[in-house]
Parts: sequence; structure tokens; C-alpha cells
Amino acid sequence: MTTQTSCCGAAANKQDSDCGCEASSDDESAPAHGKCCAQGTATPSAAGSCSPKIGKIYSLKKNLLITLVLHALIISVWLNLETIADFLTYRVFGLAPGSHLAGSVHFFLKDMPFIFILLGLIVFWMGIVRTILSPRRCAKCWLEKTN
Repeated sequence: MTTQTSCCGAAANKQDSDCGCEASSDDESAPAHGKCCAQGTATPSAAGSCSPKIGKIYSLKKNLLITLVLHALIISVWLNLETIADFLTYRVFGLAPGSHLAGSVHFFLKDMPFIFILLGLIVFWMGIVRTILSPRRCAKCWLEKTN
């Protein structure tokens, strides 16, 4: 089996290659050549030619659906934290409603998920904001305003 340098620079077996974009090379550091690599749209096809990545649309829809389902689950848990904490503290663990231990367990079960949900939402939305507002874009806007 001969090895080829794929578009990303990793060595791959010839029989496992995705499209005709890879350049055979004995030197692993040699850059790969091909129109697909330059366009960044290399996908497998029957003829070995490059075609647009149709899987990206499916992947985007799948990720969006997963995100929406997880957000719905988080919101439903958030709205029912008191009920869930009551059920776990008094029914599952069988603690007396007036005891200090029951109060501590109830507080922990009610507030810890709340804190983790808030923290997760902040991290998620800040990731979105950081994607949109890159440091380069912010620096460019800041420099334009100061000049």
C-alpha cells in the first residue's frame, strides 16, 4: 500500500482516499496539490472528482435540532427544580421535612442544577458571541473609533 498526503496533510492509505485531490509523495512534509484542496470542498464521488459538501447542511440541521432539544430539556428541568428537589429529598431519600439534613439536601438539589444550568447557558451564549465578535473585528472597530 502506498501512502498519500491528504488535503489536511495527514498520511492516508491509497485505498482509503476520499477523492482524487491527494498528491502521492514520499515526503510527508510536501504540500498536497489539487483543485479540491484549494477550494476546501473535497468529498468522495464515483468519478473521483470533487463535489460540494452536501453533508454540511445535514450536519448543521442535526446540530441545530440537538441544540433545540437540549435547550427545551434544560428549560423544563429549570421550571421544575423545586418539584424535582422535593421528590428526591422527601420521597426517594425519605428525609423528614423539618430536619436540617433535609433542608441542606433540598437546597443542594434545588440550587446546584440551577447554578450549572446558568453557567452552561452563559458559556454557550458567550461562545456564540465570541464567534461573531472575533478579537480581530473588535480591534478593527476600536481602532476606527479612536482615529
